[in-house]
Amino acid sequence: MRFISSYLCFFLVLVLGFFGSCKYDKRDEIYGSNQCDTTVIYYEDIRLQFEQDCFGCHLAGNGTGVEFYDHTSLKNYAEQRKSLLIGVTNHTLGSPMPKGGEKWSECRVNKLKAWINQGMKRR
Repeated sequence: MRFISSYLCFFLVLVLGFFGSCKYDKRDEIYGSNQCDTTVIYYEDIRLQFEQDCFGCHLAGNGTGVEFYDHTSLKNYAEQRKSLLIGVTNHTLGSPMPKGGEKWSECRVNKLKAWINQGMKRR
């Protein structure tokens, strides 16, 4: 009986030690990363976002006074009103945009800032 108890204790320690040391090193692959990749591709990161959240109200001839309809119009606006553009998307300045919608995530705003700071390239 004592012999069985010793083996049982040994087995439990071995099993608990095995499972206790088990881990998955690729946490970001499972849960996503808290880091924001600010490598910006205009058509994927900027244009798509503006199409989704802005173009509906800010197309040419819409009467809002702010028009985004292509790369050039967005670039011109960003050159003239960078702070306002950033502020309205993160709801810290001006009229929160998109109107009636959620503010952009910190990562989306950081991508917009990076695009502006990197020269607003079309690529």
